[in-house]
Amino acid sequence: MFRPPSLTAALVGVLATAGCLLGGVPPANATLASSNEIATTRQVAATTTAEVTTPLEIKITDLTPSVIEPDADVTISGTVTNTTSETWTDINLYTFRSMTPIPDAASLALAAESEADEYLGDRILEPDTYATVPSLAADETATFTAIVPREALATGNQAGVYWVGVHALGASPSTPGDALADGRARTFIPLLPEDSKPIDAALVLPLRATVHYDPDGRVSDPVGWAKRLGAGGRLSNVLRAGQTAGSRPVTWLVDPAVVQAVTRLAEGNQPLSLAPLPGSEGGDEPENGETPSTDSPPPVTPTPAPADEDLSPENAAAASAARDWLLLFQQAIGPRSVLTLPYGDVDMSAAARHAPETYDLALERSADAMTGLQVAASPALAPHSGYLSPEALARAPREALVLLSDTAVAGLGGLAPSSGQLLGHQIATTSSGVAAGGPGPESSSSPIAVRQRLLSEAALRMVSGDRTPIIMVPPPTWNPADSQTLYDSFAEGVLQMRELSELVSAGSETLADDELVYPDAELEGELPTANFESARALMADGMVLSCVLDLPAGIGYSVGNIALTGLSYFSRRDPESSRLATQRSAGGISDILGKVTIDGPSKVTLSSDQGNLGATISNELTEAVTVRVVALTDGGIQLEGPETITLAPLSRRRILLDATATRQGIHTVTLRVTDVEGEPLGSATTFSVRTAQVSQVIWLIMAAGAVMLFGAIGVRLVRRLRGLPDQPGEDEPDAENAEPEPGSTAT
Repeated sequence: MFRPPSLTAALVGVLATAGCLLGGVPPANATLASSNEIATTRQVAATTTAEVTTPLEIKITDLTPSVIEPDADVTISGTVTNTTSETWTDINLYTFRSMTPIPDAASLALAAESEADEYLGDRILEPDTYATVPSLAADETATFTAIVPREALATGNQAGVYWVGVHALGASPSTPGDALADGRARTFIPLLPEDSKPIDAALVLPLRATVHYDPDGRVSDPVGWAKRLGAGGRLSNVLRAGQTAGSRPVTWLVDPAVVQAVTRLAEGNQPLSLAPLPGSEGGDEPENGETPSTDSPPPVTPTPAPADEDLSPENAAAASAARDWLLLFQQAIGPRSVLTLPYGDVDMSAAARHAPETYDLALERSADAMTGLQVAASPALAPHSGYLSPEALARAPREALVLLSDTAVAGLGGLAPSSGQLLGHQIATTSSGVAAGGPGPESSSSPIAVRQRLLSEAALRMVSGDRTPIIMVPPPTWNPADSQTLYDSFAEGVLQMRELSELVSAGSETLADDELVYPDAELEGELPTANFESARALMADGMVLSCVLDLPAGIGYSVGNIALTGLSYFSRRDPESSRLATQRSAGGISDILGKVTIDGPSKVTLSSDQGNLGATISNELTEAVTVRVVALTDGGIQLEGPETITLAPLSRRRILLDATATRQGIHTVTLRVTDVEGEPLGSATTFSVRTAQVSQVIWLIMAAGAVMLFGAIGVRLVRRLRGLPDQPGEDEPDAENAEPEPGSTAT
């Protein structure tokens, strides 16, 4: 909506005139006012674009046309939002533009990183070029459309890249109207050289996201996932960008950990399963007829998903969004080329340095996952920053395509080729400018920001005569809310879309090893060793649990995948939080292992140097387990028991251990339950065993007593048989005169 100039506009004009009187440089014409803001007035302490904040937030949602045309005004549309708690009034939104072009790619990169409040050009105050919003309450948003007249833009028709943008000026109870911008937005727009020809370009769509798991194995934050997967969510928008491409060639770059996490959500986000794998005894028959082992991956759909009404509201919403997303995924992937990232988007430079076995495992698990998803894919390495260490590149499989930033392959100072051979590996260089996106203060990965940066990079190649193709990999968190905006780039005669494989196969240049650039900042930003140690410990716990279960369940494999997701490039933002999440997952596995317990007596006394000790093993899990009992002693006693013990689900068993004392006294014994390889599960019982020092004397006394007893019995029997009295010299008493025995009655 266009309105006549308001009080604020009049004030702008007055201040512009005052600037001339004070010796400032006058504007190019009477309708232009300087946007260079007085540092002493409402100065914003900031050194980067991210630190510059304003009360009014502007977002550019459309820029038409996307390149400067001979006779067309540039229309900028967008939204303005009041981010304060008070009402703003009399808001005017003026366009501005730079007068001289940005001449080359290096200058463009610097411009994109410039501070948001840096002076770029004068505001345009001509009638019918600016928009007015009468009032905005707290948190309220309004739309606007403003114009940059063609006669005010690139007046010298010099090819290059120009700035255009919008400033918002308004007033609030605490901020009187003045000439200082209360909101800003800016972007680039190129003017192409005459008779220019389109630059070849390939588009790679990244399907990447942070994946975390709860200690019980459920996908963390189902509410956030439902938002990202649902209509308008970032991951949904990326898939729709692939669909919108239509017949245009695009290549997918997929982290299979994202797809598997979505599959878990679609199945109801259940905890880790201990159920036997199909094909194991007690499990369903496998589809391929193969018998699984303890390190076999679980099936893509291990169990029937519960009904949504049986789930929590959060998981039900996530399940619904996930099922729709998986259908969209299948449609979007279709027959297109697919590159698969290492599982979990692992920080491969750090892995090559700290845990080479993890590097290899991430590649192996990625291939397994894509096979399980029945998606034909080729391996690829594509670090978020575009930089890969020499160790990581050297370890990459020969068949993998390595996507590096063009700034990572410019060791000799020249322009990086679009593809070639480096350290014996096929590489393709991606545009660092497109990956960086647009300038602040808006999101650098917004649709307009990415499109305009792409067009600007192409235009500057035309200006310099460089015909090197552009390989575009948008930022990892790219959210193409309007993917058609990106494809407009190819309708402007600036870019010619090609298959990535075409551009890579065309590049046969062999690069010198020292042309690989790996800055110190990248080395310092790698995930630390502690993160890999935590992941390694979690994997070990998962394998112990897998070995304990009597039948293969695939849980060790699943736990290994969870550990890999904690080593993602995304974890570089906060390594400590990621490490703690991995340790919590390890705690969850320990809790499961802790449900197999052992109980023993408080103390035991052996009456000899040999005997039996009893203990009870309990299995509180819903699956059968096979374990061992390991005895730890002080060396004075030896214990032997069953080699292995198998316990049915939810059962207990009494076992006897043979004890042999090698010395007398009191001994401390600890019985620990382990897997069959001797790895402790966590449960243990400790008690004392006493072996008596006088045991041999006792046996001698008992033997002597027995000899005396049986000797006396023998003597008495002999005398009776001979008719002799019991006592020498005594006759048997006369029966008639005999005294009655006590307690008896005489007759």
